[in-house]
Amino acid sequence: MTTGDPYDVHALAETLALVENTLALLDEQIDRRTGDGSVVGPTPAATENRNVRLAAARIARANAAELRRRASSLAEATAVLRERNSSSRAVAARLIAASRGKTDGRAGGARPLDLDRLAGRLVGATDIAEVLEPTLRVLRSLVPDGGAAGALVRTGKLIDVGATLGPRAEASLRTEVDTGRGPGTEAMRSGTVVALPDLLDARAGVRWPYYRDQVVGAGVRAVLALPLRGNQQRPAGALVLVSGTPGAFGPDVVEAGRSCAALAALALLKVQGAASATRAIATRDMIGQAKGLLMQQHGIDADEAFDRLIRASQERNVKLVAVADEVVRAHLAREFGRRTA
Repeated sequence: MTTGDPYDVHALAETLALVENTLALLDEQIDRRTGDGSVVGPTPAATENRNVRLAAARIARANAAELRRRASSLAEATAVLRERNSSSRAVAARLIAASRGKTDGRAGGARPLDLDRLAGRLVGATDIAEVLEPTLRVLRSLVPDGGAAGALVRTGKLIDVGATLGPRAEASLRTEVDTGRGPGTEAMRSGTVVALPDLLDARAGVRWPYYRDQVVGAGVRAVLALPLRGNQQRPAGALVLVSGTPGAFGPDVVEAGRSCAALAALALLKVQGAASATRAIATRDMIGQAKGLLMQQHGIDADEAFDRLIRASQERNVKLVAVADEVVRAHLAREFGRRTA
């Protein structure tokens, strides 16, 4: 059964129910003569035949249960992503409504900031690049001299350059990543906007002397850093806008930049949530494969197979998915050896 909805898991659940019913019928037929030449009776061959069928039935039933667990996890992850997507659309609509009629801060300025198109692109984004690239283009357009823009992103405990548009932005962000200090990292740490109207001001030199010297040498005179907060406690990154003109970022530019950052933060949160759900499902899939192989190799049930994986993980102090990966890889190596022998 299909509904046309890529997020619909009800059809999968119905299919799994059908599989389980079929397995129940298989259980009933295991000890019966099937008419396909199977050996039945009290002979050793008949006993072996029944044992093989029982083992196959146990493995099939365990696999069906594992699929049902995956379907349940997928349904939960889908519900979370739908909620985040709905929240992103609602916030985007409010930001667009608030920004209509506002200028983009250019000299003489009169072109409205095009958040409509940006919001439309971000809602459909499926990876970080699809979030950052259009956001940085809009952000760069806010600066009278063309400027440059980039983004820092948090990956676990590390901060790295997510994307850049222009060599000045590249120089600014690389210096921050190398030293761990600067306006972008400060915006991520504090969750607040950091504006440096002129890097030759003495205060900028006191806070980040090495950063100031490096980026001024690359032609940067003004920096605006905007945290990507979303609804997280800790910002997931920061947008950094740089210019070769002192005082390039007036109040209109800062306000428009905040709107860009708010849209990008929500889109980034949605993309990262989807990636996290995908990794979780892949992990469960690997563990499920390892359990099935252990059941087949040792004639044990699903609970015992899982217990063995847990014990190996604890004894070796490695992640469960790493142990499962080793089991699967060892099986594939043995199969390859048999086929090439």
